[in-house]
Amino acid sequence: MLTQNSRLKMHPFARKSQWRQCGCMHQQSIRAWGSKRAEAPALHPLDIGGAVSFWDFQEGPGEVRKDHGPAAAFLQEGGAPVDRSGGGIFGPYCAKFYRGSYLYVPAARCGALRLVRELTLVAWIRRHRKAERQCQAIAGIWNESWNMRQYGLFLDLTIHGAGDNVGGHVSGTGGATPGHLWCMEAAIGATEIGYEQWHSAAMSFRNGEVRVFLDGHLDVRPGLNPFQIASNELFSSCGDFTVGAVDRLGEMGNWFSGELGGLAVYDRALDAHEIAGMCCGSA
Repeated sequence: MLTQNSRLKMHPFARKSQWRQCGCMHQQSIRAWGSKRAEAPALHPLDIGGAVSFWDFQEGPGEVRKDHGPAAAFLQEGGAPVDRSGGGIFGPYCAKFYRGSYLYVPAARCGALRLVRELTLVAWIRRHRKAERQCQAIAGIWNESWNMRQYGLFLDLTIHGAGDNVGGHVSGTGGATPGHLWCMEAAIGATEIGYEQWHSAAMSFRNGEVRVFLDGHLDVRPGLNPFQIASNELFSSCGDFTVGAVDRLGEMGNWFSGELGGLAVYDRALDAHEIAGMCCGSA
């Protein structure tokens, strides 16, 4: 059984000769991550306690994406093939998403990912332009069609007058917010995310508070980040864990357009130093 204090053995990629140790100051972070190319972080995701799953997306189209974490929650393709491109974060490759392509862990295999008391989700993303303007799902257990919302990391949430920012959606009920068509419970950052640049985006949840981070720093937005919900626990959804899209309006949508260099899930809310350590590198 996974525990909050579990600590994993060093991942094969995470040997000290290959990973820089650094204090991730703000200017270093911006220089490293607000660019078209970025090297791997100083701190490998599997060197942080509480890791549940980690995918590095080295596989090609048609292949199952291996989970290097203890949950062994392999991702499979659910729509059009997910492409592979060069210039990855945790290896030579990364996954490339576009309209119609997504990955998922079937609901029956999502046990370790159904985190309700606390969690952190971290993604290394390079955003591409889309023909249409709509929110983009990066990853999470978020099924709007069947009122099975739990948690999800998004871009371009346009609720609360936001857009072009990182958003962390959470739900204590699974359904829409009373008086609204959609769920309005979300932490939304203040910084606009550029295109064709690598960024680390993260969300955490604990004690009813959801936070979102950009490039290792809490992206404060008064009233929206951090964001407090009424419940200290999230709804325990029976939905799939999806990457690159979510089920809404009876079909898959909210397509992510861009590249994903890595994705990690933790069973606790990481502290600021741990999240900052995963953004370090030099472009």
